[in-house]
Amino acid sequence: MDDPTREKGNRNENIIIHSKDLEKVLEDYGIKGDIVNVREGPVVTRYELAPAPGTRSARIISLSDDIARSMSAKSARVSRHIWKNAIGIELPNKYIDTVF
Repeated sequence: MDDPTREKGNRNENIIIHSKDLEKVLEDYGIKGDIVNVREGPVVTRYELAPAPGTRSARIISLSDDIARSMSAKSARVSRHIWKNAIGIELPNKYIDTVF
């Protein structure tokens, strides 16, 4: 059985792959934009999406369940970022880091 506390492979490589996968999923739902920042935490990773001009935030937020399913994640939290032209998308990490 896999140890859920150990990340496998190169972390930076995994972040790049997941960012591209997320952009593809959003594109499949008609959402254009770029992942401009990624913050990895011990339990979740937050992707910051800069949506294309004219894209409604509410449309992206309403897709949270579809994003989770398409990314094979247990859940997805999608919210607006105050003071930024970005949407935050939090996805659970496959492997959890222990915080000491």
